[in-house]
Amino acid sequence: MSPLDDTPSPAIDLAFLQRYTLGDADLQKEILELFVAQLETSLGKLKSAETAQEWLRAAHTLKGSARTVGAGSLADSAQAAESISDPSDPDSRHKAFVVIEREAQAVAAFLSAHRP
Repeated sequence: MSPLDDTPSPAIDLAFLQRYTLGDADLQKEILELFVAQLETSLGKLKSAETAQEWLRAAHTLKGSARTVGAGSLADSAQAAESISDPSDPDSRHKAFVVIEREAQAVAAFLSAHRP
């Protein structure tokens, strides 16, 4: 949400991405395509994590890739997943995954409508 109103923030901060890529539209497209491909992999690794270490690694990877493209809410959700008190607890992981999955769907919908 914007600090001054109730308008939700976009799933991806395209202004951030533009600054990050120095305005190179081809690079933006390439980064977003790589991110989308990695997103499916990261979600799969989170969902199938059998150990706390696997969970933490997948959450950390997702956090970093989301921050790189300006997907702040998704990155924050991944950071929260990375910070759960007991990453070996299936209930805690499930709750965190539901939030991450919702944010990932928002990112996918946003990208469908706003590809640079």
